[in-house]
Amino acid sequence: SFFPAMTKIVGTLGPRSRSVEVISGCLKAGMS
Repeated sequence: SFFPAMTKIVGTLGPRSRSVEVISGCLKAGMS
């Protein structure tokens, strides 16, 4: 259920899709 969360975040960011890498890194760090 990790990808649905990412999809929601990406949709929220919109034009700031460049931040996806940073956010994904933060999420991985928080989930690990």
